Amino acid sequence: MPNTPPNFLAGGTIRPSRFVKISDDYTVQEAGANDRIIGICGVDSNQAPLDDLVTTNNHATTGQQVKLFGEGDVCLLRLGGTVSQNDRLKSDGTGSGVIIATTGTTIQHWGAVALQDGVSGEDIEVLVQIGSERPALT
Repeated sequence: MPNTPPNFLAGGTIRPSRFVKISDDYTVQEAGANDRIIGICGVDSNQAPLDDLVTTNNHATTGQQVKLFGEGDVCLLRLGGTVSQNDRLKSDGTGSGVIIATTGTTIQHWGAVALQDGVSGEDIEVLVQIGSERPALT
């Protein structure tokens, strides 16, 4: 059963369906490349759905409440690359999900497992699972 994540406020602009990280006491920001992840923010927007007037729909901006999906939750995640079902995903530089590295020396901080295939720019269902591992050395 999923845990109920604590309530957080945005410490900056957060777009829908992105990995987030802790930034200060009870504030979160979009995660950067391979940052430690606390969860995934909601898909909803803080603005009315006026596509002809609003070009950027954010989930939250500084000081606004963030809906957070935590460990064990199933939610949508924006992709930053091509993924396959069962891939472990980490954050790219925009909080979008990309596949973890399987070689090299950098510890990989992942935050979700893909439940479907997808390509960059799509939102897919993922299972939030947070972990870190060192890839196999080549």
